[in-house]
Amino acid sequence: MYDPSVFKKVLHTFSDREKIYDLLDHRFFEENSITKDPRFWRDRIAFLLELYKSIPKDKPHLVEKFKNNFWKKVISSGLVAYYSPALEMTFQEFPLETKKSIRNLFWKASNSDTSSAMDLIEKNIQESNEFASDMDIMIQVFQYPNIFEGRVGSKSDF
Repeated sequence: MYDPSVFKKVLHTFSDREKIYDLLDHRFFEENSITKDPRFWRDRIAFLLELYKSIPKDKPHLVEKFKNNFWKKVISSGLVAYYSPALEMTFQEFPLETKKSIRNLFWKASNSDTSSAMDLIEKNIQESNEFASDMDIMIQVFQYPNIFEGRVGSKSDF
């Protein structure tokens, strides 16, 4: 899985950082039947966050490319919920995307092996039309009293 020492070696191998970002394929963050293990995604998202943090400040075009090509994809799919530090960052830097994707974020966080992601969602959840009603979501919501109370208190539809 993700090994920070390997990551640092890769970074130092490339003198031109842009080449590293070009190597990442968009499919690197697509979920399929082989990649159902939350630990797999936690490691990939941790790698993505480290790579994102390593973008030089004098390369704003790389930051934008990274946001558009990778962060928006892992937010909308909910995969970012598997790694709490990245989830926390996305709530701060991508408020619109996280609001639109709250249902997927909630679903992935409820299947995560840690409670910290769900704690972040409870802290950041707002009235969201994207938190639509269906039986599976309702059953999951009942397991988290703070979210349930928030939804009832806002008089929103489930």
